[in-house]
Amino acid sequence: MPLSFSTRGLAEGPDRLALGAERARELGFSAVHAARPPKDLAKGKAALANLGLVLSSLEATVPERVDLISEVVDAAAGPAAALKRPLVVVDLQALVADPRESAEAAVVRLSRTLHGLFARWPGLSLALRAAHAPGRLLGFREMDWLLSDNPDKPVGLWMDPARALALERAQAGPGPLDWADRFASRTLGIAVHGLGAGSGHVRPEEAGLDWGTLRGLLPLHAPRVLDVGPSLTSADVVDVRRRFEEMLGW
Repeated sequence: MPLSFSTRGLAEGPDRLALGAERARELGFSAVHAARPPKDLAKGKAALANLGLVLSSLEATVPERVDLISEVVDAAAGPAAALKRPLVVVDLQALVADPRESAEAAVVRLSRTLHGLFARWPGLSLALRAAHAPGRLLGFREMDWLLSDNPDKPVGLWMDPARALALERAQAGPGPLDWADRFASRTLGIAVHGLGAGSGHVRPEEAGLDWGTLRGLLPLHAPRVLDVGPSLTSADVVDVRRRFEEMLGW
């Protein structure tokens, strides 16, 4: 599957889908990833159709509390359904367990929350994006618990190799290849970016990221999103897109 353009790369803000579609077409992409639920839903839907682009996925960022997940995902699931692409990426990088409960109990509560969302939104699929720093709830172990407890639900991993590498460097979990190997059958999409000095969204050139091996482990049908921020120039984005398309067929 070809790379999608993430609206995170818009200097004007990532919640304008129509502008994201226009930029994607200018830069040679055929698909768009909405980094936030779009504020211009009708206009964005028309722009996608007029430009012959598809929406690969739509993302929602959850704050640190499990009890706020439903509200955030509800706000994303409506636009996703309207855009006929009911794949919502749930970024859980800030999520922590309540200090009064164990990690196991927090994962059980998260699982119950997901069941409620699937009941409200038939056809919805959720791709969970784990943290990049130690001390957050959803690391490798907790993701394994959660997905193992929901074998028949449309929930899976939003594979983020750069974040997995950050956890490995912090000695807080295994590296990207271990994530890809363990969760290959449950991977619903892949974020392509590098870490830089912070949480990521820079040019995907981290030492230690073996994109070629990852390609062989991950599902061919899962969306690949070039999830870089506006710090990259248009020329940089085009160069990365061409390199990954030529090198990996994305």
